[in-house]
Amino acid sequence: MDYATAYTGFIQRLDTIRRLQEKINAEDGQDPAERDLLFESMFIAAFRALENLLEDCFIYSMQGMADLSGVVVPRHANPIDRKHAREMLMGSQTVLDWTTSGAITRRFETFLQDKNVGLYVAVAGGSSTLSTAKDLRNHIAHNSDESAVKYAKVVGVFYPTMPLTIPTPGELLRSMPTVGPAKSKQVFTYFRERFIDIARSITAAPA
Repeated sequence: MDYATAYTGFIQRLDTIRRLQEKINAEDGQDPAERDLLFESMFIAAFRALENLLEDCFIYSMQGMADLSGVVVPRHANPIDRKHAREMLMGSQTVLDWTTSGAITRRFETFLQDKNVGLYVAVAGGSSTLSTAKDLRNHIAHNSDESAVKYAKVVGVFYPTMPLTIPTPGELLRSMPTVGPAKSKQVFTYFRERFIDIARSITAAPA
C-alpha cells in the first residue's frame, strides 16, 4: 500500500456512494424514513473512508513514503513497519482519533516535520468540515441528548434561520438549502465534495 493506492481506493469508494445517492434520488415513491436511513448510512461510509485515508497517509509519511507529488515529509520517527507505526501513534490511547484536527496536527508535530506539506495543510484547512462532520456522525451513531446539542449547531451551519422542527440527520443530508455552504445542492453532496477536496490535499493528488 502507498499514497496512490490509498487515494485510488478512497475515490472509488466515494464514487460508489455517489452512484447510490443518484439512484436513491431518482427513485420515486420511496418511504422518506427509508431514504433518511440510506443517506445517514452513506454519510457514515464516506466519513469513515476519509478517516481511513488520513490514518493510512499519516503512517505512509511516518514510513518515509512520498505523496503523489513526490514529496517526502521529514520525520522525527522511523518505524520499521505499519504495525510499529500504529503502536507509536497509539501510545497509551485505546483508539486513534482522525476526526479532530487539533489532535491530528499535534500528532504531526510529534512524529513528522514541515507543516507546509499537503497532509498538515489539509487537516488544518479542513478543520471546520471535520468538526461539523464529526458532530453529525456522532449524532447519527448515538442520538443522545449530548450529541443533539452539537447536532443543532450542525443544522445551523446549513440553515442560519433554524427550522421550527429540527430535521433528522437523514433529512438534513438529503435537503437542499437555499443559502449557506451547501446552497442549491444536497447537504450530503456538499460533504462528499469537501471530503474529496480534503483527500486531494492530503495526498497532493491533481485536481
